[in-house]
Amino acid sequence: MNKKILTVFALSLTMVLFSSCRLKKELSLTYVPEEQGITFEKITDELADNIIRPSVSTNSFGDVNDWSFLNTYDLSKDGKNIAFISSKNNNWNIYVKSAEIRGASLQRTYNTIVKSLAFSPDGENICYSETGADGFSYIKIANAKQGSIVQQISPSYVNDLNPRYSTDGKKLFFQRGDGGEYTIWSYDFKTSSFSNHCFGRNPLPINDEEFLCTRPNGSGHYEIWRINYVKGTETILVSQSDRSFTTPSVSPDGNWILCVSTTKPSKRLFARNNLDLYLVRADGVGSPTQLTFYKGNDYVPMWSTDGKSIYFISQRGSRSGKSYNIWRMNTPASLNVTAPANNNNYNQNNEKKDDNTNTPSKLPRKVK
Repeated sequence: MNKKILTVFALSLTMVLFSSCRLKKELSLTYVPEEQGITFEKITDELADNIIRPSVSTNSFGDVNDWSFLNTYDLSKDGKNIAFISSKNNNWNIYVKSAEIRGASLQRTYNTIVKSLAFSPDGENICYSETGADGFSYIKIANAKQGSIVQQISPSYVNDLNPRYSTDGKKLFFQRGDGGEYTIWSYDFKTSSFSNHCFGRNPLPINDEEFLCTRPNGSGHYEIWRINYVKGTETILVSQSDRSFTTPSVSPDGNWILCVSTTKPSKRLFARNNLDLYLVRADGVGSPTQLTFYKGNDYVPMWSTDGKSIYFISQRGSRSGKSYNIWRMNTPASLNVTAPANNNNYNQNNEKKDDNTNTPSKLPRKVK
């Protein structure tokens, strides 16, 4: 009996080791067959840039069951520069480099623990969340070209994360943590006043009245919502009972939303689920469409300003199988993404702009 148990254990261990080696080999790939026709370009290098690894939690079977929602990089509105967080010298600091494949990275913060960041609309400043010596996270603003601190936004003893400028640059939206619960706030630069809008995470301003955010449902999985903080309406856009959708990014023409979700494992033995990029209609109609099929994690997608490219963080092409880099892929031509002249994703009448017709597409149900 003991001999049979040892045989089964040895066989299981061998299969797990084989699966682990196969996964490491798969992580070293740039693309998989399901992604034929898409061009992938690595923007950062794991040795030279050393961007911070996103926090991805797995269960005892190796399946992804949770991940952080932090915006650890951003693209300037003119599309020329990328700001990202690097763990060089055992600190998490902001570096800025050209959005082209080659080019040196310039450090913009020093001896800090930066957790999330965003460019200002004019590209002159970078707002970011920094963990202080007291363990709390504060939002600050630094000059994107010189690195000098311009202003601290957060008051004392709060946890403020994921700052994002409003589309006109007059406000700063962010999430504030309080005992594990998160609420979305804004700071008005003109009046120096704070406003508490609703519960949620990852605020993404889309016009002068609205932002997208993520919220947990009854099963603990996250959904993507659209909030009109002027009219007080809330609209659910993306939701499934068995998995989460996070870190939304709206296409320049306002027709599509990129987001992150888990992909269920294939039927092969010891296959694990992972994070992939998904595409959904901005009006919430239809089911999410899987965009990437890589066996590792693709994470934090972002549209380029002209809509021709998609940036994201990924394990693909990793030498060690553990490192992450910023990648760029071409937007599928079938989406026909364009960049409006005013670059505002939505109009102000609680409707989404539709560039293909003269009639705006109505959004789904509203929840007061």
